[in-house]
Amino acid sequence: MVTRAGEQEQRHFVGRRGQRLGARRRTLGRRSLQVVVLVALVAVVAYVVICGRMALVLTEPSRQPFLSSPEQYGLAFESVTFPSRVDAIPLDGWLLLPPADAPARRPIVAVHGRASDRTREADGHLLEIAAALVRDGHPVLLFDLRGSGRSGGVRYTLGVLEVRDVGGAIDFLQQRGLVTDGADLLGYSMGASTALLLAPNEPSVHAIVEDSGYAELASLLADQVPRYSGLPGIFTPGMVLLARPLVGIDAYAIRPIDGVPSLAARGVPLLVIHGEADATVPVDHGYRLAAAYGAGAQTLFVPGAGHVRSYATEPETYLARVIAFFDGV
Repeated sequence: MVTRAGEQEQRHFVGRRGQRLGARRRTLGRRSLQVVVLVALVAVVAYVVICGRMALVLTEPSRQPFLSSPEQYGLAFESVTFPSRVDAIPLDGWLLLPPADAPARRPIVAVHGRASDRTREADGHLLEIAAALVRDGHPVLLFDLRGSGRSGGVRYTLGVLEVRDVGGAIDFLQQRGLVTDGADLLGYSMGASTALLLAPNEPSVHAIVEDSGYAELASLLADQVPRYSGLPGIFTPGMVLLARPLVGIDAYAIRPIDGVPSLAARGVPLLVIHGEADATVPVDHGYRLAAAYGAGAQTLFVPGAGHVRSYATEPETYLARVIAFFDGV
């Protein structure tokens, strides 16, 4: 028989055991929460570090020795330097001069793309293209954008600040007395988009050939960043966000297509060139730019051509169309 005192002692024992179990559960709960918070904090820090690194890599310069020079094409030229607008970044280039007996035509500013330079653009054929334009009578300014070739600057900005470089190139030609009837732009990839960003607010731009440019950067980054980085698409928005404080650009605000209708309204002729097999900037961007300009846009979509490889794929057609365009506008 269990006495009343025994029952009380048993209940007291059970109560104390329950208290100990409850305390253990609370301790384990706190520790689990701490682990969860720590893991989440580590994940956030890792995400920020990875996205920041991606933003810096995306805008990192890639300078290499030049592939060719104007002498190889028998061209008369001057080595020139001039400042970009606003921030006066020193820019280096070649001013290619037409033969004395060539017809007088407007100067052309050639604008290369990201991770390229005045010799590497157009799959290494930019000097060949420029030589044909020079022989047709056009002075051609080949130069390196900031952060590339022999120019100053430490980073690309995907068109945001490169508009200052192209503006500086036009200013240089004006100072040389070559922009009496405006200047024409020939841009490739990022350089093509830069030309479209500049032209709506640059009254001296007379005509534009854009080759493989992007209509807007947001969709391009969404497609291409995971492809080239090997990381899931969830990192792309973080990269764009961190590019603002780290590099000073808002990639989602880079929308060359927005200014294209104003070019049509001003009567600035546009020739859109794009390779139909472009895996870097899909040909849809070219279609959209032409559609934004309207019925007056001239186009050359080259079957089988990859990124900035339309000339390499169809050189005769390419030169015929580009020369006819610049001569006819």
